[in-house]
Amino acid sequence: MSLFLICFVIRNIYRKIFCAFQCLLMRQDLYFCPVMPAKPESPIYSFASNVACMPELKKKYLLTAPRFASRIAVFAMQILIALFLFSSCSPTSKLPENKYLLVKNEIKIEGEGISSSKLKAYLTQLENKKFLGFFNLNLSIYNATSKGELTGFKRWLRRSVGEPPSIYKEADILSSARQMKLYLMNKGYFNAEISHESVFRNKKAKVIYNVVTKEPYKIRRLRYNIEDDNIRNLVLNNANKSLIKTGATYDFYVLEEERSRVNDFLRNKGYYFMGEDFIFFQIDSALNNHQLDITLLIDQRPGLDIKDSIIVSKLYKKQFKISDIYIYPQLDPLHSNSFIKDTVDYVRLNFRNPDDTLGLYRFLYSEPARIRPKTIVPSIYFGHDEIFSENNVTRTSGALRTLPVFRYANISFDTVRGTLNSTSKEPGLLRCRINMSRAKRNSFLIESEATNSAGMLGIAGNVVVKNKNIFRGAEVFSIKLKGALEMQQSLDDAASTNEFLFFNTVETGIEASLFIPRFWGPISPQRFSRYFRPRTNLLTGLNYQRRPDYERTIANISLGYEWKKNEQITYFLFPLEINAVKIFPSDDFVERLEELNNPRLSSQYSDHMIFALKYSYVKNTQKRGSFSAFYYMRFNFESSGNLLYAIDELVKLEPNDEGNYTLFGIRYAQYLRFDTDLRKYLYIDRDNQIAMRAIFGIGVPYGNSNSLPFEKGFYGGGANGMRGWELKTLGPGIYKSASSTKYEVMGDIKLEANIEYRFPIYSILKGALFADIGNVWLLNSSDVYPGGTFDFSNFYKQFALDAGLGFRLDFEFFVIRVDGALPIKDPGAEEEWVIKKARFADVMWNFGIGYPF
Repeated sequence: MSLFLICFVIRNIYRKIFCAFQCLLMRQDLYFCPVMPAKPESPIYSFASNVACMPELKKKYLLTAPRFASRIAVFAMQILIALFLFSSCSPTSKLPENKYLLVKNEIKIEGEGISSSKLKAYLTQLENKKFLGFFNLNLSIYNATSKGELTGFKRWLRRSVGEPPSIYKEADILSSARQMKLYLMNKGYFNAEISHESVFRNKKAKVIYNVVTKEPYKIRRLRYNIEDDNIRNLVLNNANKSLIKTGATYDFYVLEEERSRVNDFLRNKGYYFMGEDFIFFQIDSALNNHQLDITLLIDQRPGLDIKDSIIVSKLYKKQFKISDIYIYPQLDPLHSNSFIKDTVDYVRLNFRNPDDTLGLYRFLYSEPARIRPKTIVPSIYFGHDEIFSENNVTRTSGALRTLPVFRYANISFDTVRGTLNSTSKEPGLLRCRINMSRAKRNSFLIESEATNSAGMLGIAGNVVVKNKNIFRGAEVFSIKLKGALEMQQSLDDAASTNEFLFFNTVETGIEASLFIPRFWGPISPQRFSRYFRPRTNLLTGLNYQRRPDYERTIANISLGYEWKKNEQITYFLFPLEINAVKIFPSDDFVERLEELNNPRLSSQYSDHMIFALKYSYVKNTQKRGSFSAFYYMRFNFESSGNLLYAIDELVKLEPNDEGNYTLFGIRYAQYLRFDTDLRKYLYIDRDNQIAMRAIFGIGVPYGNSNSLPFEKGFYGGGANGMRGWELKTLGPGIYKSASSTKYEVMGDIKLEANIEYRFPIYSILKGALFADIGNVWLLNSSDVYPGGTFDFSNFYKQFALDAGLGFRLDFEFFVIRVDGALPIKDPGAEEEWVIKKARFADVMWNFGIGYPF
């Protein structure tokens, strides 16, 4: 089918159907019909023109949804129909005689323990990709570009988008069967049988693989045959952590993992020359009862070259200690560094035991030192006379790379002279050398970015000046000038006319920060374990915002610490965080607040100060480069105003006219706040993932506060939460505003859960099916928000529910997301199951940057 015919068909379908479809189903933009059907006598023309010209309908539906959404939907349907017509062209029309297009591989399994998805990974020949799972788009483009002259554009389109036909090959089918057979044997199914049959029809081929697994072999016994006594004792004492379990099904891949585990374990116990080549297994399956015995051996493999006999006979069995540690922090790859002018010995003291040290480190300088040794040593996880540990070397390499003053670091070891002549029982000695290359000290950077503040989009730009070693301790001092334009919701409709370049919010400010790669405070950083890798952040800034309803200035200062327990667990502590907010509302905004007579809402837009202490615990089990299940959890606790309130009460200060204590004339907030974010990620395969999230939060205002500060409340709706509702419009509870004006509402309690099935569509285009459930509530009853109070007896009946479909452009480092969510249950509606009367106009479109969670 030619491109001209496709375009002609699409044009006529659009002219005759889409306007009526838009009017009938979308029920929005009824006054807008961009192209009318060609024939005036057509019934569709009569209906559409009448609907489009009815003033009362135009007025009624003018505000229901923007025209943009309907045009997007129409355009999307056009694309789908075009793809269907384009890909419906016969994909076999270009095949030579006696050739067949492979359209499907089907795997049928008789038995348990093996899934077809695992076996599909061993198929040598796959069918052609299908766009959205239905359209042979890539193949159709490949065939279409083969017609006529092969121009440069056709060549590019064919190479970039097209895909050649997957022609059925008997040799590939036999190879696939062999590969699956080997996989089954590696999984313990030694007697498995695989047969295949091919079905041919209309130049298309379908291949069916019939797999009979039969009974697998089980592990009866695990034994160890280790020649060296020290190694044997270490391995046997660690045998309870073995991945090989008696009674389990034999699995070659588990044996490979166990070999790596034993090798890593021994290398962390000082066996520097140990390698996986010295660890192997012997399998005895001659038991005739579907059982086998496994023996783990650590020895020289048969047939090893004679030139390696010294390493085999001595070094791989030898435990090593670290002798001298030389650190060269001024490596310059472009110049010779052999001329050493100065040597400085640095001793890491053990504060818990003054008679002991944690290591001697020798610094070599070819020019005056610009970085103090005590800045570098805390990032080194091994010391003089310590047993070699590969984990500590890896930690050291990672910690040194995080010091921004260095561009890269290299760690190398060599044996000390005389090691080969020492006895096998005597530990060998390793000399360590750490070479580090300096990064540029000063930098100037101009940043531009797209912002996504809870679903509200904007643009921003920053000018950043950095110094990466301001106090000779690898500290990073930066000054940032910020500017941003955003779209924000307005409580006062009249204020929305104050726009600049389509944006109604202008923000500018200055921010200064100091990053210290150690603990900063009255306590010496060497008192802390080197495994904590503590960091200190100091931040202060002044920000000005002009929003549709008001102007405000925000001044802040914070002191925070971050440290790691291990690679998965991180702690954050902010003993000092001060935010002072000064608001200058417009007259119209003040009048609007008075009309609403909502004390809670008025409190949100009043001057306030937050004097907080924050603590966070984060655990992330994700392994880089791995596509296995993992989870993420974050717990946050925050307290504000308690110390100030205690001082005011102690010195008997007089409160202001409103009964509140103030600091510098501004009322400070007093509250306790806790929230948690739990996430679980499951991989069906490398490209298909299920992501789940649960959120719980509660904030308790008391003392000097009647409600939580505006920025500390819990909200529902938006691009990253309950996507079926606009940002900050859900709840609280079953409350529903009688006014047509939507304004931001918040709660003291939040419960929410989300689930997404993420799948590939084509290349960087990804899709997602999702559902959200949740709501926010108030702790105390309110006349302003009837039905908004949390009640244990019926809160579960007040959950809102939505579901939808999302599309994402995933560039790995940057994700653009469009989600369409349809409300299913609205606890504030007269009939809460709103899905019964749902229309296309009810779909809430969310545009976001990055994944929602």
